[in-house]
Amino acid sequence: MRGAVALLSKEPTLLVGGVSLLRARREFRSLLERMLGEEALDLPLQTTERCQTQKMKEIMRLMLQAHINARGS
Repeated sequence: MRGAVALLSKEPTLLVGGVSLLRARREFRSLLERMLGEEALDLPLQTTERCQTQKMKEIMRLMLQAHINARGS
């Protein structure tokens, strides 16, 4: 249960979840900034949606990897 708590804490630890969790957080912040940026607001909706979907898949993959790392062997 300790691993799950570490994954949900505000301060991620490299000991549980690892670099994947930190990278997922950075990628999510980057996606938020990109979605609300001037350039994205000018793109066709379908292009924005496609880019968002691709980025969210990568973020979810990183989160799953953090979960696997936290579980250990």
